[in-house]
Amino acid sequence: MADDSIEIIEPFDYHPCNSPRGMLYYDLNVLTSEQQTELNKFKRDVVREDERYLAKHPEVRALVALITRQVLKYRPRTDLPQFIGSFFSRPKLDIEDEIQRYIEER
Repeated sequence: MADDSIEIIEPFDYHPCNSPRGMLYYDLNVLTSEQQTELNKFKRDVVREDERYLAKHPEVRALVALITRQVLKYRPRTDLPQFIGSFFSRPKLDIEDEIQRYIEER
């Protein structure tokens, strides 16, 4: 199975003041303390909302696992977006059946 990870339901290890990935010059003094507090709260709420959505929709996790499985199995030497596009160009019922089988296996 491509995804043997254990689902962990714990607080997300994220601090809103961590500098964003790829941001070399991250200036914390641009916002007022009230603005920074609101931004931090907004970031935390968005992350929690995303986690709740993904927990309620196992088909998203299944879809990601199935695509990853295909990429690792065939190791495409061509354009990766094109390879993933071919995954979605199959009939919708085939994809839905594969997702359902994956969910039932878990």
